[in-house]
Amino acid sequence: MVGVIAIASVLAEKPSERPMSGDSGVWVANAALDRVGRFDVGISELNTVTLEPVTDPVVAQSGAVVLALDASSNSLEQIDPATARIVRSTTVPLGARAVVALAETVISAPNGDLWVVPSDDVDALDAATAPDLRLGGGGVVSTTPDGGVLAVSTADDAVFRSEPGVPLTSAPRTPVDLSGGSIQAVGTSHGWIVHEADSATLLTSTGPIDLSGVLSRTNSVVALQQSADTPRRPAASSQPERAYLATSTTLVEADLATHEVRRVSTGHSGHPARPVVVGGCTYAAWSDGSTWRSCRPDGGGEPVVTTGVLPDMRADAQLVFQTNGDGVLLNDPDTGSVWAVQADNQVVGNWGEIILAEGGSLPVTAVGEEGAKPSAEPSDVFVPLPTAETPSPKETPRIDESPLTAEPPPSPADPPAADPPAAPEGPTPLLIQPTPVTAVLDESTGTVTLAWAPFGGVVASSGGYFAQNLGLDGSQTSAPCTGQSKPPSGGEVVATGDSTTITFSGVDRPGATYGFLVWGYNDHGCAASALVTVSPHPSPSQITALTGGMIESGTAWEYRIDEIGPTADHYEVQRMDREEGVGGIARFFGTGVIPRTLTEGPFGTPYAFRIRGCNAESDGGACGPWLESSAPDASLTLEPTDLLYDESAAVWTWAAAPDNAGLEAVILCGSFSGAGGKFTADSTHCGMDSVVASGDAWLKVVVSGHSYRFRP
Repeated sequence: MVGVIAIASVLAEKPSERPMSGDSGVWVANAALDRVGRFDVGISELNTVTLEPVTDPVVAQSGAVVLALDASSNSLEQIDPATARIVRSTTVPLGARAVVALAETVISAPNGDLWVVPSDDVDALDAATAPDLRLGGGGVVSTTPDGGVLAVSTADDAVFRSEPGVPLTSAPRTPVDLSGGSIQAVGTSHGWIVHEADSATLLTSTGPIDLSGVLSRTNSVVALQQSADTPRRPAASSQPERAYLATSTTLVEADLATHEVRRVSTGHSGHPARPVVVGGCTYAAWSDGSTWRSCRPDGGGEPVVTTGVLPDMRADAQLVFQTNGDGVLLNDPDTGSVWAVQADNQVVGNWGEIILAEGGSLPVTAVGEEGAKPSAEPSDVFVPLPTAETPSPKETPRIDESPLTAEPPPSPADPPAADPPAAPEGPTPLLIQPTPVTAVLDESTGTVTLAWAPFGGVVASSGGYFAQNLGLDGSQTSAPCTGQSKPPSGGEVVATGDSTTITFSGVDRPGATYGFLVWGYNDHGCAASALVTVSPHPSPSQITALTGGMIESGTAWEYRIDEIGPTADHYEVQRMDREEGVGGIARFFGTGVIPRTLTEGPFGTPYAFRIRGCNAESDGGACGPWLESSAPDASLTLEPTDLLYDESAAVWTWAAAPDNAGLEAVILCGSFSGAGGKFTADSTHCGMDSVVASGDAWLKVVVSGHSYRFRP
């Protein structure tokens, strides 16, 4: 793509008149065909496409205000949703961002310069004039649920939030501690959320939220939600507000009131879309084809969580949720693929059909041509299915309403075809075209879910599918099925009927490869999908680098782990006793850990333990082999039990001396000023000759050459 644009949107109407998706549908992008189109979420149909090309388009929408950036000309186009025509156009800086807010559109350049123009007149922008606000490089502009604008300034380390009717330039500013990473931000019903790349802290209007306990150090991508729900919805107003972040493996939920953080979905393995909260539901999706949805009832109660699979998903897809009112779609802008996530992830891709029907033309790109864009259709050029009135260009048998069944030959009354082609050799070609199969592995449960679009593009009216689990290191079977009466051989085979999804279990051996096929069949035979494989993450290798040493830790002398390798998501440690593991297994992240405090264990002896590296739970949680080790010196405690000081009597008392497996503890007492005179001590007391104030008194404990001085 030329340049980068991130466009978000809020209402272009009064706050009390939030437009629903039926006002103008939800608009999506198709860079392969240089078009944008409108999707009717009510009937799950892409029903209009712009005839004017918009190169590498990025869409922003709010109600009836629809904008698209043309990256080739650095222009922002305003589209009439009723006619799908470009009605206004303005030049924007290279890499600009735009936000549609109430009656204004906010446009910002990559250097943070920001201009504001009326939403119904974007060509009023003159980027040569002085900007209305300067955010600094890396500053971002986002939206609030009720029509306001949120801006984060790296120049001032501040957040600006404007309410509807208040210009952004007059908005109050709130200081925020930014560290310099790239920023994502979103407005909540009453506040804001900011996340910086590589940060383990979520900055919010209610205070910072620590994410270190739920985000793996291996997460290279963290996608903050791109929208919050309007507070006017009963489901939104009656539930505590939450923030969502998606990584390549995990979806994290943070309660903005309590700052409680938890993983709500794991086991993913693809690039995440930024989650959205729309119509009382939260949506998340990944390029491995997996989806997650949570809907909270309007009257309260536990949310209803649904997981799903996206057919025909590209592993490198950069997915984007597009919303309008209560409508939401998932879009792959590079190919134009659209998934109706509110309608069981139905995939829609009839761009070419609409363009041709409206008199447009499609780009023709030679297969393998350098610079070719991803195809938006099964072939590079859309060709309508042959009908009785339109013979197939390849002279294949005509097709009726079911592409799985050949039409009977023409009746004698039909005129003979001129120069008919020679009869093909071999068996009659199957009228079945396999579609890509998506395999989503959930390593936390050891299950894999297969999903595919109907072979031939429609649900079979005769025939069905076999799903085949070829097992460990499986390869394609050499005995294909011959029709409904004979399934394929090898591995585990399940007849799914006309269902296009199935889940297999037992896919849990770390590092192994499992193979799967889907067969579509009719009365003529069957055709197989391409082999798809999944591989659970391998177990970490044994720890080879472990260094540590004895340190003073409060009132104790302890062993601390300073370095450990190879790196793992987390580590497990267990105390050893007589060459056997004792007690529970404790988990820790990183270094600087005193393992005895995690597993407990006596003082007075060198701490012996075993340790191993483990994968994240979302990656199956497999652990490597144990490494046994021990501390170079005994762990010691220097603190007597129930230690007290009586100032009036100048006496220290304790219930028991430090217990270090029989090692002697020497206890002395006195005063810093020397006013206490001599002292006398026994097993539970240490007293001085004269009264000593609490601020002047001390008691010293010595065990095996290590000491600690206590004060009242």
